[in-house]
Amino acid sequence: MNSTLFPHPTLATPLHVLNYRESSQILTLLTREYGKISVLARGIKPLKRKTTLQPMELLSFYEIRLRPGKELHYLAENQMTAFFSPFRHDLARLYGGYYLLELVRTLLQEGEPATDLFDLFFKGCEKLAVSAQIKPVLLGFEFQLLKLLGFFPELQHCLLCGNNFGDWLLFSSAEGGGLCLACAREQKKMFPNQTFLKLRRKSLDAFLQIEQNILPLEADVLQEIRKFLQHYWSYLLEQELKLFSYISKMKTP
Repeated sequence: MNSTLFPHPTLATPLHVLNYRESSQILTLLTREYGKISVLARGIKPLKRKTTLQPMELLSFYEIRLRPGKELHYLAENQMTAFFSPFRHDLARLYGGYYLLELVRTLLQEGEPATDLFDLFFKGCEKLAVSAQIKPVLLGFEFQLLKLLGFFPELQHCLLCGNNFGDWLLFSSAEGGGLCLACAREQKKMFPNQTFLKLRRKSLDAFLQIEQNILPLEADVLQEIRKFLQHYWSYLLEQELKLFSYISKMKTP
């Protein structure tokens, strides 16, 4: 293994922690410079002997140095750079942070560039820790994440005829956007197994304004946007995230 594989320190946050033997852990890290990577942290769990490594906590950020290995790379040094204490005292914020983390961990493959994603995740955690309203922060993160990954759907015009939507539209995850009611009926005739999610244009217009921080959002609008995102993420990920149900039922603003 080339010893210059990791020539510089990088910022990192743990995505998954697995205990290994008595005093070590296998960490899946999101790093700013090297993307998603799994490393062995020898002696990171302090027992009888001293260790120079700090135990790494989810939703915290570190400067780390890595050392190449044959099967797994090694965590050589780490130093915490950001710790958001509100996550430790507010269950809604904590699970909101875990939801962002689960999205990132599931979407990102090892070896993919991740500088922009790392920055987005850090800013999402930072906002989540201090914002008076949690749900809009989650929606804003998902809005930016869809854009960053190139999966942002067409929500302003019908994918087939190009016309503006009326009060309602039918969203197709497979097509990556909305269809007007007339075009959706024609699609259903040709592809009877195709599924659509019926949504109010009002709710998706509100989602499109999330980027400009248009607040507050009505409770029914928030609920419908969440339903749309759950539907779309489930299609993109080919699975339901564990925290979907909690986020959908969250009672905090």
